[in-house]
Amino acid sequence: MNRGKFLLKIMLCALFIFLIQVDFTFADVGNGVSHNEDPSGGGSFDFSGEGIDLWFLFYLLREHPILAVIVIIAFFLVKKFRKPTTTTTRPQNRSRPAYRPVAANLSKLKEKDPLFSDELFLSKVNNMFIQLQQAWMDKQWNSIRPFETDPLFNMHHKQLQSYIDQQRTNVVENIAILDSKIVRYENDGDHDEIDVYLRVRINDYVIDDHTKKVIKGNPNRDIYMTYIWTLIRKGNVVTEEEKEQYEVTQCPNCGANVSINASGQCEYCESVISSGEYNWVLSKIKIVSQE
Repeated sequence: MNRGKFLLKIMLCALFIFLIQVDFTFADVGNGVSHNEDPSGGGSFDFSGEGIDLWFLFYLLREHPILAVIVIIAFFLVKKFRKPTTTTTRPQNRSRPAYRPVAANLSKLKEKDPLFSDELFLSKVNNMFIQLQQAWMDKQWNSIRPFETDPLFNMHHKQLQSYIDQQRTNVVENIAILDSKIVRYENDGDHDEIDVYLRVRINDYVIDDHTKKVIKGNPNRDIYMTYIWTLIRKGNVVTEEEKEQYEVTQCPNCGANVSINASGQCEYCESVISSGEYNWVLSKIKIVSQE
């Protein structure tokens, strides 16, 4: 085997092993906000096939010098052993275009669900966003149990538990929802599914529970986040005005005062409130951008 290519494989393996051990810290609900950037900056990590992002390289040299050396050596080995192409193309602009949300056509949804109001729905989603951030900061994740599907709730619960175990708090404050709109609606027969575009401004940082010192992030830095939230409900469910609420106080099945266990069931009638059978629940969060 060519010695140079063998060395390249060794370096790439070392890079992979190092990466899985590095503590790249993310925060807000579901650890969506990256605190690895320089707080005075606002750039994002960007890798392209043509070179190394200098901003990211400076970050590695400062925080993880061994990893930086591995990246540099691997980069030059790749450049050396990459097969030349017979044609040359002008470099393309690789900057990611700004996400421009387009409002979804809701005519099919409103045809089968005449009481559905996109304005009211978005108002409730905005409120849900704030409630989730508050529950995350207060470490009271069971309080939002009716709002998430089982897989998403369990994932967030485990992530939050890591903060509890480390005796840290992820503070999310000064929340401002700048824009929200429905950008996709689909019905597969079994479920209705809606994508909501959310653009928000927050202050996000992590403190030590005992000393109250900031250990990650910058309390004075405004962070602009863009998300796509996916919400689902059973396909045969329609809007009932008196039940369209996101502060659940009564079981929609038996009417009892809500007491929801960890599996999302009403403790009186055992109906699964978090399944989307009675109302919209959050099933997926996609991060589009952070500024």
